[in-house]
Amino acid sequence: MKKQKQLYRHQPESGIYGDCMRATIACLLELPIESVPHFLQESVDKFGREEKAFALQSEWLGAVGYKYVEFPISSPSVREALDWSYVYARGVYLLFTGMSKNLVDHVVIILNGDIVWDTAIDDSGVQGPGTDGYYRIGMLIGKEFTGHDGAGG
Repeated sequence: MKKQKQLYRHQPESGIYGDCMRATIACLLELPIESVPHFLQESVDKFGREEKAFALQSEWLGAVGYKYVEFPISSPSVREALDWSYVYARGVYLLFTGMSKNLVDHVVIILNGDIVWDTAIDDSGVQGPGTDGYYRIGMLIGKEFTGHDGAGG
């Protein structure tokens, strides 16, 4: 993992969208952050809404040989959600999403049930479940493990 910080904090009221997901992908793939597209900003700029960001991210990751999968976790606390990740995915870098202390959804990198890197400029971390009420555990998987050639998503 190449530790890097995000370049933009999430301030949508000013037209600036955070790039923590971009930063975590760059960290895990050990790429310069500038070489990974800012999926969220591109989605808003191209389509006028955030919902297309995941599609843009999936398309780019597929082109470089990866897929991203994530699972919602209903948990009463950050610690219990992190403990769940340790039980089911030891020894694997995971992405952990929830609400940051800045009151926006944020993603950090975890390993063996602990946060090992926070890409936030201010180390805002994950303090609670995301805006949808869930924590999310995600991972990058090489296409050779997805059971198909990547065509059609």
